[in-house]
Amino acid sequence: MSPEPSALSPAPTAIQREQVVQRLCSHFASNHLTMDELEQRIDQAYKAPSVTELDALVTGLPVLADDPSVATPDSLVPTSAPALPANVPDRDVLIGIMSGHTRRGPWAVPRHLKVFTVMGGIVLDLREALIAPGVSEIEITAIMAGVEIFVPPGVRIECTGSAFMGAFEVDQRAQSLAVAGDERIIRVTGFAMMAGVDAKVRPPKDRTKLRG
Repeated sequence: MSPEPSALSPAPTAIQREQVVQRLCSHFASNHLTMDELEQRIDQAYKAPSVTELDALVTGLPVLADDPSVATPDSLVPTSAPALPANVPDRDVLIGIMSGHTRRGPWAVPRHLKVFTVMGGIVLDLREALIAPGVSEIEITAIMAGVEIFVPPGVRIECTGSAFMGAFEVDQRAQSLAVAGDERIIRVTGFAMMAGVDAKVRPPKDRTKLRG
C-alpha cells in the first residue's frame, strides 16, 4: 500500500504559509480570484498539512508580474499601501446611541478616532480606507453595544482594550498577515461593558460582483 501524498511532503513552516497567503492576496488584487475563493484558499493555507497541498493552492493561477514566491525564506514581499490623502485628519468622533453607524469606502482614517456607542452598533470598514503609515488609534467606549472593525490583509492590529461582561476580540491573522514594509498599525483601545468589540481581517470587496 503506497503512502498518502501528504506523508511524502513535510509540514509547511509558518513563513511558507504566510508567503502563500501573500501570493493569494496578490492574485486577488489582480482579479485572478474572487473574494469567496480568496477567503477559502486562505483558510486552506492555514490548515494545509503538507507543503505539496499548500503549493497546490497557487498552482494553475496566472503568473504575477512580481511573484513573491521568489523571495528568500526570511522575507516577504510587502503589499502596496493605498495612496494617502494630502492631510490625514488628526481627530474625529463617531457616536451611536440606540442607533447604528457605518463608515466604509475610501475614507481617511484619522490618527485618533473616538467611538462612543450605547445600545447601538458601529461598523468601521477599513478595507478601502486611506490609512497613514504609523499608528492610527481607535478609542472605543461601548455599553450594551457592538463594534465591528474590518481591516485589509497587511495592516497590523494591536488591542489594549478592557471589558466588563464583554469582550475585545482580534483576528490573529492580523498579526501573521502583517508584512515587512507595511508600517500601518490600527491600535484599538477603550472599554466595553456588556458589549463586544470585534476586529477582523477581510480582503477588499470584489467590485466585479457588485457590477454584475
